[in-house]
Amino acid sequence: MADTAQRRMTKSPVRLAREALRIGEEGLPSYSAAKSPKKFTQPQLFAVLVLRQFFKTDYRGIVALLEDIVVLQRAERLGLIGKKPDAAVDATGLESRHASRHYVSRAGQKRYLRSDWPKLTVVCDTASHLIAGASVARGPSQDSPDFFPAMYQAGCHVRWYRVFADAGYDAEHNHEFCRDVLGMKSSIITLNRRNMGRRWPLTKYRRQMKRTAYRRDYGQRWQVESVFSRYKRLLGAALRARTDASQAREMLLRVLVHNLMLLRRVGCFQQSIIDTQGPSSGISRVDRGGSWDLSSDDQRSANRIGHGPDGRSHRVGFRVVRETED
Repeated sequence: MADTAQRRMTKSPVRLAREALRIGEEGLPSYSAAKSPKKFTQPQLFAVLVLRQFFKTDYRGIVALLEDIVVLQRAERLGLIGKKPDAAVDATGLESRHASRHYVSRAGQKRYLRSDWPKLTVVCDTASHLIAGASVARGPSQDSPDFFPAMYQAGCHVRWYRVFADAGYDAEHNHEFCRDVLGMKSSIITLNRRNMGRRWPLTKYRRQMKRTAYRRDYGQRWQVESVFSRYKRLLGAALRARTDASQAREMLLRVLVHNLMLLRRVGCFQQSIIDTQGPSSGISRVDRGGSWDLSSDDQRSANRIGHGPDGRSHRVGFRVVRETED
């Protein structure tokens, strides 16, 4: 009797693209004509067509996906993404009007209140705050359905070591996707009790969350909150677009701008959790921060300047503050 068991199929877009490129190189000529522009070979275009069908997108979608890959590859070359990167997942809402919802509510403008708002789910690298995946939806809504598209996009570009998420993403299929499909070592997602009173979860990976002491490492999930803070502070919390489709495009464009700003300032980017070490030898000392009479760029707490160990200046030192009784 013939074996009717189904053979396993690859779910990795990288392996699929490599196989498509190999098949194309064996069966297709490099260029279709002698006077071809020769920007891309036919095997490369064939691999792009295969990826287009794999991701179920159109030509614009696959072009945007390839542009994201180029950005993340440059981030890896610059050292923003380490050898064992950790990812953090969370969602935030943005304003569809420049007037805040609090102001609209206090002003009594009930007719302008909306029952939904633009919702952005991101997957960021906890060490560099680089956004590797993003998904847009309308809120308020459950967070768990947005986990797969954002994490899938991030997993296509970077091989993650661990992922952190809050209880809104607690689901066994999210654990299975991270562990079995993306090959992560650990998926740390806080348990959601669901008001069932059950002491031990029934499924495999959710039960591991009950057994494993992960609280010490779970604190890195808060890095995604810093990403949202920078995202809204620098690019704004209100969208200029009006329709749902244009708002979704604007949110994704802001994600790209956020990453490009990080790549541009990679030499100046420092994170509080990283303990940077200076050179083992030298004659200069480092002054941190800025003085009151410096320019606005030099007054930042992240500013650094070199001085000799015997150098003295009215700009270097610390300010003493004393509390008065009254």
